[in-house]
Amino acid sequence: MEIRNIEQYFVRQQSSSDCGVACLASVIKFFGGHSSLEQLREFSGTAIGGTTMLGLSEAAARIGMTSDAFRVDGIERLKELETPAIMHVVIGGKLSHYIVCFSWENEKITCIDPSKGVVIYTPKELSEVWLSKALLLCTPGESFIIQKLQEKGKREWLLSLVKEDMPILLISGFLGLLMTLFGLSVGIFSQKLIIEILPEKHWEKLILGLGLVTVLLAARSVVAFLKSTELIQQSKDLNIAIFS
Repeated sequence: MEIRNIEQYFVRQQSSSDCGVACLASVIKFFGGHSSLEQLREFSGTAIGGTTMLGLSEAAARIGMTSDAFRVDGIERLKELETPAIMHVVIGGKLSHYIVCFSWENEKITCIDPSKGVVIYTPKELSEVWLSKALLLCTPGESFIIQKLQEKGKREWLLSLVKEDMPILLISGFLGLLMTLFGLSVGIFSQKLIIEILPEKHWEKLILGLGLVTVLLAARSVVAFLKSTELIQQSKDLNIAIFS
């Protein structure tokens, strides 16, 4: 794989203990899925000191992936990989860390380091940090959800909630239209009042117009109250449904 293609799967760790879950998130992303670091921390039991291969395997199982952990007999076995592998390495001879191996080509091993990005190792350089020779392979299982399908499911769920409240939304829209018409009517009367009624001293029209404006303003207040009441109830019901 070319470097620019591998970079799209990079997930940066947010703290020193997140390297394992960030690597797992990169593998999930490679297979078209999505999972937040917060969720993977919870599933893997990540603590201040990081996580274990077992914890990463359990987290992978929770999101519908199958996983296998291996301890290989030599770095040359990486040439046999068909999918990304999470590797446990030791940086500087003392710092436990995880990286993801993506490809071996022309004696260059391309990996993702969650603290740096895409990193190129030679076999010798990787052997010096990959002391445990332990790796974890994760592949999608039957219950693994592709991100596009996950997003589609969320949209359908949200639309189903809104669909239940469609009558209330239509009523609120109709009431909003009435309020707009009432506002236009008051504006038109004000224009007539200044241009025609007062200059020509049509007192009967003035009294009649003021009466109609009073009725319109009262009606607008009632409609505004009904609209706000309906929207408050709809918002309350929608929030309850979402939290449920």
